[in-house]
Amino acid sequence: MFVDIIAKVEKLLAGRFFGLKCALIGYACIFFFSNPSMFALSPELKVCGGCVDFQAKIDRKDYLLSTVTTRYTAGEHMGKSEFRLTFPLLCKLLHISNKYQAYALQLIIGLGTLMMAAYIFVSLLGSRFLAFCSVLAFCFIYAGKAAVIDTSGFLDAYSFFFILASMCSPHPILTLFTSQLAYWNDERAIFSHFLVMLWWQLKLSGSDGYHWKKILFPGIHSICIAISFLVYVFVRMILTQKYGFINSDGTMLCFPWTFKYSGLVLWQAFEGFIIIVFAALFILVHNRKYLAAGIFFLSLLLQYTVAMSIMDLTRSVAYIFPGIFIAYMICSQWIENKTYIKYGVCIALFYSFVFADYFIIVPREPSLHYPIYMKVIKKMMHIES
Repeated sequence: MFVDIIAKVEKLLAGRFFGLKCALIGYACIFFFSNPSMFALSPELKVCGGCVDFQAKIDRKDYLLSTVTTRYTAGEHMGKSEFRLTFPLLCKLLHISNKYQAYALQLIIGLGTLMMAAYIFVSLLGSRFLAFCSVLAFCFIYAGKAAVIDTSGFLDAYSFFFILASMCSPHPILTLFTSQLAYWNDERAIFSHFLVMLWWQLKLSGSDGYHWKKILFPGIHSICIAISFLVYVFVRMILTQKYGFINSDGTMLCFPWTFKYSGLVLWQAFEGFIIIVFAALFILVHNRKYLAAGIFFLSLLLQYTVAMSIMDLTRSVAYIFPGIFIAYMICSQWIENKTYIKYGVCIALFYSFVFADYFIIVPREPSLHYPIYMKVIKKMMHIES
């Protein structure tokens, strides 16, 4: 029976537009199981003081080179968007003026993210079925579903798209360009690019068994990412000194409030994919690739530490997602018996599917979002929330 199901799925995914098929099915699953609320897009929404304001982020297109600190304080969400210029620039170029248009663009961006993920997975696994399962599992973590469920205007979906584009870019100059767009959409993308650099270094050294010289000597993509960071710092200095932009640290150093959620946040970072990540680290250590294991672990730890120092934990820890693709690459290159990979992918999908979603912004208590199938079960069994 299981073999028949795989055969039917493979037949469905055969032919052209494999990535688009995976993305559309993934979107259907997100809409059905995550049940995103569209109230934030409605005119009835009253934005609270200090909260994210989707329309205000769109209107930023009219004053791109003006500071937002005259309108918002550093403690407000909008006050932290001082240097986040990618989205308003896109709104200006595409003549986007309202939340409905912006959300439509976000859905298109999210489709691109899932399509890129599908092609990376299939290139690593060599199986469309396993790649499809991996995309579905990816749709159950925040990085994969942000484009659909984020109707408030946090805009992480754009960062995730450009980060993944940096990993897929066939030309180094394109990597430089996409990393720039990611940096200027959210500063957390800077730390994600440590993992992106590791991705390119491991791809470069994969044929040599991750030889330490190949890992430490930067390839052209890694050099472009480093140059992109230097350009970002330089332009940021210009914006600060010439245009009056202000660096804000209003969300940093939140450890007293975030520490109690450390385990839940670690789970949220990967969900079922944590099996693949642990397996990759074990493989590297077992094969005495200590340098690769150490850099991979420290890169993950850096992103996790950054996430734990910021108030909106769910969004912040999602920027660790390039580690998932690195783990897949390691497992696909070092595990000879592909049956183990098949089991790992299926288990990752199962665990990502069955657990409910938490959205954590400290110091508030985590909000629990039940998927539709859980709501139906609770309704049938008369279980009160």
